[in-house]
Amino acid sequence: MTSVKVLKLSNGEEIVSEVNPLLNGVLSLKNPIAIAYFPDQNTGEMKPTLLPYAQHVEGDTIEIDSAHIVYKGNANAGLTEAYKRATSKIVAPPQGLVVPGGRK
Repeated sequence: MTSVKVLKLSNGEEIVSEVNPLLNGVLSLKNPIAIAYFPDQNTGEMKPTLLPYAQHVEGDTIEIDSAHIVYKGNANAGLTEAYKRATSKIVAPPQGLVVPGGRK
């Protein structure tokens, strides 16, 4: 399985994605997601948020020249889990019983 990586681009963007090297310094990014930071409404502390990246591209894979990458590293466990939830095709039901009509 391909590991989930964090990439910092030369334009300042951060991306989390499954990464595969191609020829001539090009990387293939599968299901890339941007990491953006927004202030928490209560504390004002900057919190990371995952946003769609390259959403107007057909398919789920893009290619990027590695010359545009400032750094690349393995995503930590929390970010990897959030990435997997964000890119999963399966929607998990809420906790508890799911019953027609909302009865438990």
